[in-house]
Amino acid sequence: MVVGELHHLRQSGSDGSSLVVAFRRSKPQTFSYTFDSDETLYLILGSVEVQYLDGAVVEIRPGEVVSFNQGATMTWRILEDSHELFVVAS
Repeated sequence: MVVGELHHLRQSGSDGSSLVVAFRRSKPQTFSYTFDSDETLYLILGSVEVQYLDGAVVEIRPGEVVSFNQGATMTWRILEDSHELFVVAS
């Protein structure tokens, strides 16, 4: 699932391995998401909340880096326009 405007910077590792590096712009919205791969995200602009299935809520602010394991499921709340850089490896 692609949410927002996505710009790929890289779509594979130099050895052919699966590696995605991309920049994404998103408008405020709420959606459920399950990670297909391990993913690390750097929030450049905006404010985002993620709520795990157990009810735990994490707020992500500009300048913060977060990582998610493959298979993690959560609800995302993009609270304001956001810009993020993310890396997906599998």
